Amino acid sequence: ISRAEAQRYIDDYFSKHKSVKAYLDEQIKIGERDYAVKTIMGRIRQIPEFASRKYMDRQFANRLAMNTPIQGSAADIIKLAMNSVYLELKDRNLIHDELIIEAVNDELEIVKELLRRNMENAFELKVKLVCDMHTGSTWYDLK
Repeated sequence: ISRAEAQRYIDDYFSKHKSVKAYLDEQIKIGERDYAVKTIMGRIRQIPEFASRKYMDRQFANRLAMNTPIQGSAADIIKLAMNSVYLELKDRNLIHDELIIEAVNDELEIVKELLRRNMENAFELKVKLVCDMHTGSTWYDLK
């Protein structure tokens, strides 16, 4: 699509979701002030590009300031969940392999339950975290 059409999509989205626009604008202000933004768990992303004289660097800094708190927070949450799943699988002596969990058929329902519980309860948010899960005999079956 053209840049103009893409901009219309963005503008339409923000006109419908004003609080999202306000949140993103606030992240840019924080970035400009602190040369850094934080994830929901307080992990800091330094953004020295805010001090650049180059327009393109400052635009890049804006994008980082908007993306980091959202994508970085998602990464923080999934890391917590992965660690919880790993520890519980290990404690129960179940066969596993990180996020693609390999389990014997007799353990499948137990592994699915603990995976869902740990993924969905990794961090408390105002919205519910939902774990999308698929099973299959091959990786192809997981699509």
